[in-house]
Order: sequence, then C-alpha cells, then structure tokens
Amino acid sequence: MAYRPDLQEIEKAYQEVILHWCEIDDQLDDLKIGRKDTPFDQRLMDNMMYAWEYIDSFIKENEYSLFSKEGGPNMLEINHRVHYGQDYTLREEYLKAIDATTEKFSRQIVPIRKYYKRKTALQTSVSKIASEVYIAILGQPQLFIEGNHRT
Repeated sequence: MAYRPDLQEIEKAYQEVILHWCEIDDQLDDLKIGRKDTPFDQRLMDNMMYAWEYIDSFIKENEYSLFSKEGGPNMLEINHRVHYGQDYTLREEYLKAIDATTEKFSRQIVPIRKYYKRKTALQTSVSKIASEVYIAILGQPQLFIEGNHRT
C-alpha cells in the first residue's frame, strides 16, 4: 500500500507554526535567510491543508504517478490549492495567473518527468529521486510561477 500523509499530524504541526510564527520569522531574519513576506496564518494553513487533502485523495484513487502525463493536471491542482484553496471565485479573479502558471508548468515539467521516469526505471533510491526532483522544482527556471516551495 502506498504511503499516505497523516493529515492530523500535518495540521497539528502547522498550528504550531502559526503559534510561533513571529519567533520563526525573527530566527530567519537573524540567520540572514530573510523575513518571509507572507506570514504563515490560518488562511495559508487552510490552503496547505486543502493541498494535502488533495494529495491524500490522489493517492487513494489513482494508479498513476503525479509525474506521469496523466498526473500533470493533478500537480497543477495542488499548486492552485496552495494559492487559492477551494475558493473558485478567487480562481476566476486570478484566471490569467492560473493560465500563465499552466503554460509555464507545461514547458518545465517535461525534463523533470523524463528524469523521474529514467531514475525510477533504474530503481534509484526513492529518497534520492525525491530530493533531486524537489531541487529541480525549486531551481531556476522554477516549475511554477509561484508557490514552488509550498507545492
């Protein structure tokens, strides 16, 4: 059986981040990592939880990988939930941004997908594949216009 995220534990951890956000942000500043321009608040936590719930349902319901061609729309939906949650009115308002993200994603996912397919065929370590894909998503040019870290 595939690994499934523990949604209750994730939510509990996020609530701790909200409680200690000012301290965390101060530590980031002290370490010269920089302050985050978007505080981790209840709205952001809710959007992140919507994304995790989507991932959990994806794992339960699908036999294909997020990195397969079939999984592309699912990856985009995770990114949309990180930004807009399940507020479809807000999504309508930001339709140009969503379309631009979709277009960029469609270009940028191809080499990541090829890498993933090649490495899984070679039975490379799952942890190694995950870390290298994560770096590819965050590296320039990033996979999404916004939300690469969160997604």
